[in-house]
Amino acid sequence: MSRENKGDARPAGPLSGPMRWTPPGGVGAPVQKAKDAKGTFWRLVRRFGPHSGRLTVVFAAAVASTWFSILSPKILAHIINVIARGVIPGLGAPGQGVDFHVILQSLGVLASLYVFSSAFSYVQQYVMAGVAQRTVYALRADAMDKLARLPIRFYDGRSHGEILSRFVNDFDNIGSTLQESLTQLITALVTFVGVIVMMLSISWLMTVVVVVTLPLSFVVTALIAKRSQGYFVNRQAALGDLNGHVEEMYTGHAIVKAFGHEADAIATFNRVNGELYVYSWKAQFVTGIIMPLMNFIGNIGYVLVSVIGGVLVTRRALQVGDILAFIQYARQFSQPISQLSSIANVIQSTLASAERVFDLLDEEEEPPDPTWSADGARSDAGLAAETGLGADAGLGGRPADRYGRRRADTWGRALFARRFRV
Repeated sequence: MSRENKGDARPAGPLSGPMRWTPPGGVGAPVQKAKDAKGTFWRLVRRFGPHSGRLTVVFAAAVASTWFSILSPKILAHIINVIARGVIPGLGAPGQGVDFHVILQSLGVLASLYVFSSAFSYVQQYVMAGVAQRTVYALRADAMDKLARLPIRFYDGRSHGEILSRFVNDFDNIGSTLQESLTQLITALVTFVGVIVMMLSISWLMTVVVVVTLPLSFVVTALIAKRSQGYFVNRQAALGDLNGHVEEMYTGHAIVKAFGHEADAIATFNRVNGELYVYSWKAQFVTGIIMPLMNFIGNIGYVLVSVIGGVLVTRRALQVGDILAFIQYARQFSQPISQLSSIANVIQSTLASAERVFDLLDEEEEPPDPTWSADGARSDAGLAAETGLGADAGLGGRPADRYGRRRADTWGRALFARRFRV
């Protein structure tokens, strides 16, 4: 029976809460489905609000690092053209030879580009690591505060392991994505735009040939990402179920043996473990076929560029170095698309984890007791309202002692009579 066909809620595991026995009927929390992936995404983005300044630094460093890297093939093309004019007859002036002075200058510029690109990449990764960990820290703190305000029925309806899974697996998944995938996303977008600009500066005709393969890549990515979303959501839910079942069985091991529940516990573990296996390999298989498909589409464009570029060189419309640089840009053009495809699937998994965390934050809280003040003490006004007596009840025209015993005694008897109908 697939996870989609199950009900919205399932009974808790055989040990819900500390050492409590309930009839075996399932483990973990209700199955979490991607009800609002777009809303979860923007809700997660708003968590970056306090770090907008640092994100600006990350974006600027990513743009600079990527741009310096994109300029490198253009410098290499210039070096190759200088060499070609000196060694291939008919391309340069008679007796020109190779201008090694120009080559050394170009190599110096190329080395500087690589150094600056690495330096800005370091700044990008360093600042983004701090932003990601601060964001996850604040989110984990909010979830921890939320647990202190939840009613008892929340814990009775969920296993301890399922709740712990949200604090371990889901938060780790969110943290790793924010720290790694977000910077890769920025780099891929900047690379995509910069490569198009550099290809247009070499040949608009070959650029059109490469861009023609772009819609096909988008269609393949969209179809695979849409299909893999459900598998990632079900994988995270099954992982929480498995953690909850294992935690319950080990915590209540004595009760399991006393009630002869060993066979049922093993059967439940095998069932949940099998579900996790199925959803995991389906998710990995679907995401794994993206890269081969992207490489296949990129190779089609590579062959077309090589043929058209060779024709243009024979007609002296382009130089040899320009063709080699364009081939490198064509490779770089498919690379960010492949990265975006892979990142899209990682984001799908992260959204599934973030949705589980936000569902926890959106749980209904235990209503505050009106008879308790903010500092944890019962207020006179609250007690008077609950007992139906006046604020001065218990004084009887006499001053209360230093501990308010007369007032407390009167209110206590009134509370007992009202609640127990005596």
